[in-house]
Amino acid sequence: MPLKPSFKSKFKKQLAKLDKADQIIINSEMNRFIDGEKVDVRRLDGKQWRLKINDWRVFFFYEDDLIIFSEVKRRSSKTY
Repeated sequence: MPLKPSFKSKFKKQLAKLDKADQIIINSEMNRFIDGEKVDVRRLDGKQWRLKINDWRVFFFYEDDLIIFSEVKRRSSKTY
């Protein structure tokens, strides 16, 4: 059964604040991930995972048949 994406309001707000070019890249890569293509995904701790997209990190977790995207942050020394 395919997973369905869900987006926390914090994620939507963070994504909306980014440049359109970054939004396009992030959305494209997230769609590839949802479609099952090979992307750079790592488990962090417990339920949290991250999707690496250039200088951006998209944090998410799984809940039943949902992928819940929780945050998007620019990679820095304070990201993790």
